[in-house]
Amino acid sequence: MASKIAIIRGDGIGPEVIEQDVKVLNKISDLYNIGLYYDFIEAGGKYFLETGKEWQPDALKKCKQADAILKGPVGYIDPKTGKEVRREDGRLAGHIAVVGLRQELELFANVRPIKVYKGVRFKVSQEYYPDIYTSKNVDMVFVRENTEGLYANREPRIKKTAIRRIIKEVVSDCVISKKATERIVKYAFDMAKKMKGRPLDGKKIVTCIDKSNATISHRFFRDVFNRVASKYKDVEHNHEYADSFAGLLLLQPEYYNILVGPNMVMDILSDEAANLQGGRGVAPSANIGYNHAAFEAIHGSAPKMAGLDIANPIAIVRSSAMMLDWLSEKKNDKNLHLAAELIERAVGELIREGTYLTQDMGGESKCSQIGSALLRKIEELY
Repeated sequence: MASKIAIIRGDGIGPEVIEQDVKVLNKISDLYNIGLYYDFIEAGGKYFLETGKEWQPDALKKCKQADAILKGPVGYIDPKTGKEVRREDGRLAGHIAVVGLRQELELFANVRPIKVYKGVRFKVSQEYYPDIYTSKNVDMVFVRENTEGLYANREPRIKKTAIRRIIKEVVSDCVISKKATERIVKYAFDMAKKMKGRPLDGKKIVTCIDKSNATISHRFFRDVFNRVASKYKDVEHNHEYADSFAGLLLLQPEYYNILVGPNMVMDILSDEAANLQGGRGVAPSANIGYNHAAFEAIHGSAPKMAGLDIANPIAIVRSSAMMLDWLSEKKNDKNLHLAAELIERAVGELIREGTYLTQDMGGESKCSQIGSALLRKIEELY
């Protein structure tokens, strides 16, 4: 059963990592005869600078018509000014392809799995703590509410001085609704029921991460979480304050299984957690709704690295594996699941062997070399 994938190349290193990912997808499509077809979409800061629009006119229509969306990072530096390209409202040009797309298609669940492959080199002391960040100890999933919180698309309230009109105060609303909180918490508990338990003891536990001790909106999030949790008798639940959890995550990652929380808190903490598995260059993510889903690496466009062939394509490759797995459930196609598993195995073997690693992982390989190495590894493991 064929699948059409809408692909947003994005800015900076986006086109480079997408190019390698498409090679992997083409190989996997041929091996499993899953029929992947692509509809490329122009969007981002560079496109905005050239056209005055953040994405091509039919972009949203193409995204809605696609079976899934694969997105490169956005964010562009104007070569004339040396500054980030921004919209008139101050938001980064390309915002519509990120937050806008999530809200337009109701991609309410941002899912970021964190697991360690054998062979990952860490920039922390392995002499004294050789066994803390291992595949045995680190295996968790961040489930982030993706449409509200401080990222809600509401205009900030700005106060200026009467004479010189200098800004003296900006107020941004933290929007937490019962509907959005219930659906993200249910999503987390339903995920926990399907997955294996935490590394420590096999227990299935959903942990609510928030700042309910400091903000009323997060207190409401926790209240809704507790009401939903009470309906899942076969899954345990607990709570952590975000600041406390930031430290505990580094000290005892084996205590965590499924983590759920408001938008910005989980955005920051999942970026921290990405370093437990080797950095953002290997960290995938999915933006999932009831009818649509978009998949992307969690890293940015890294404009200074653009065109140097040094970016790490593993994060977007792993994101595309998540995409195939999601399509497998949607279409009830086992081959899509097998294809996703093969990509993950190939990535794991590549990292374990350590011959081909980009600079962020302690190696010297080029982006294109990683792509070629993955193709060979896929052939070998098939």
